Amino acid sequence: CPEIKQGAQPGRLPRHEVSPVAAGAGEEFEGATVTNQEELIDAITLEIAETLEDAARLLEPSDRWTQGAYARYASGCAAAIMSSNAVAFCAEGAILQCTGGTSKGWQVHNVFNAFIKRTLDPGGIAEYNDACGRTKTDVVRALYQCAAELRGTI
Repeated sequence: CPEIKQGAQPGRLPRHEVSPVAAGAGEEFEGATVTNQEELIDAITLEIAETLEDAARLLEPSDRWTQGAYARYASGCAAAIMSSNAVAFCAEGAILQCTGGTSKGWQVHNVFNAFIKRTLDPGGIAEYNDACGRTKTDVVRALYQCAAELRGTI
């Protein structure tokens, strides 16, 4: 995924609730030492925002966004999300591609899905992405908006 851009904008999304099972005082998270649970929550929230921005940047170039499948080959046929030959992605596929298909991707997915349901489409990400008349610009904007709201909670 593209290099992460820094920046913060205020928002309305409530602080991401995290079960602090891994890091405690003085432990490392993503190379930074966290000294308390609040710092851990902030670090995870920031990482989720950065992943959403990565997914938006992945979709921005021409012909990188799709509907009706997580990913597509250049031929237009549906592809596995993690296929090295996939060239286009839906919003969910982009998030999972940017996280290497790990459980982190599903955590980011869940945060973005809650944002979509609350602000844009009660059906969630797939329904929003695949709606008739939806554009890549709409989807990219939603990814950036969710990231901005998360950054506003830190």
